[in-house]
Amino acid sequence: MLDAEHSKYRSRLEIIRDILLLIAEKKASKKTHIMYGANLSYELLTICLEETMKNGFIEYDGDSEYKITKQGEQYLSLFEDYERSQAAIEERFKHLMNDEVVLKKMTSHQQHGE
Repeated sequence: MLDAEHSKYRSRLEIIRDILLLIAEKKASKKTHIMYGANLSYELLTICLEETMKNGFIEYDGDSEYKITKQGEQYLSLFEDYERSQAAIEERFKHLMNDEVVLKKMTSHQQHGE
C-alpha cells in the first residue's frame, strides 16, 4: 500500500488518508492490519483511530473491525483533489523558478557583454 514516496515524513492529513485507504480497500479492517499497513506505532494508531472516529470518517463495529463512512469516503475524494492541485502548483512553481534562472542568466550576459 505505501510506496517509497510515503516512506518520508507524512503529515497528519496523509496518515489519516493512508488509514482510510486501508480500511476502504478491505471494506472493514482490524487494528493490527491498519497498524502494519499504514506503518504506524500502536500508540500513534490509537490516537489516529480515535481522531478519525471523532471526525466521523470511520466507525467501529463493536467487535473488532473498523469501517469507512460516507464522510470518510468524501475525505479521500477531497484529499485526492488536493494532491492533484498541489502537484500542479508545485510543477508550475518549478517552471517559474526555471524562468527566473533563465532571465537572470540573460541579464548577466547582457551586462558582461557590453
